[in-house]
Amino acid sequence: MSRFIKSQKGKKERVPGDLLFIGRQKVDNPSINLIKFNEHSLEEQTLNSPKEMKVDPDYINWFNITGVHDSSFIGEIGNLFAVHPLTLEDIMDTGSRGKVTLFDEYMSVTVKMMRIEESDHLIHSEQLTCIIMDNTVITFQERKGDVFEGVRNRIRNQKGRIRSSKADYLSYALFDAIFNNINNRVFAKQQP
Repeated sequence: MSRFIKSQKGKKERVPGDLLFIGRQKVDNPSINLIKFNEHSLEEQTLNSPKEMKVDPDYINWFNITGVHDSSFIGEIGNLFAVHPLTLEDIMDTGSRGKVTLFDEYMSVTVKMMRIEESDHLIHSEQLTCIIMDNTVITFQERKGDVFEGVRNRIRNQKGRIRSSKADYLSYALFDAIFNNINNRVFAKQQP
C-alpha cells in the first residue's frame, strides 16, 4: 500500500466523535511544549500532562502537542479546552482530509505537513491539526520534528511583528512555515 494512503481499518465500527486512533503511531508517548509570549516576555516549558495546560490571559499561548495516538490524553485536552468531539476525532484520524471548521469558541484547521527528510531524501507526510482561539493556539502533530523552528526563533528573537501580534498571526506564521518548507525544498533541489 502506498505510504500516503492510510489504512481504513476500524472506520466502519466508528460512531461520529469516537476517540479512536487511525494511523501509525509515530512516538511512544505524547508530549506538550508551551511557548507563551507577549511583546515584553517569553517563557518556554515542557509540560508533564494536560492538567498543566493553563492559559495565561496576558500572553499568547502556543501548546504544541506531539503524538495523537492516546485517546485519554487527547480527550483530556479536549475537555480542558471544550473542543468538539468531531474535532478530536479529526485529530486522531491521521487519514482525514484537510479541512477548516468554525465553532463558536475556536477554529480548527487540519492539513498535511510535508517535508523532505535529509536521511532518505523522500517526502514524508504527517497530519497537523491547529486549534485557534482568542489568545491560544494548540497544534497537534504526529511526531517530533517539524517545520516550526523558524517561527520559534522569530518568537525568541523578537523578529518581525510576531511578538506584538495575536494568536491569529501566530497561526498564520505556522501555516506559512508549512507551505514554504516544501516549496523551498523542492525548488532548491531543482536549482543547477
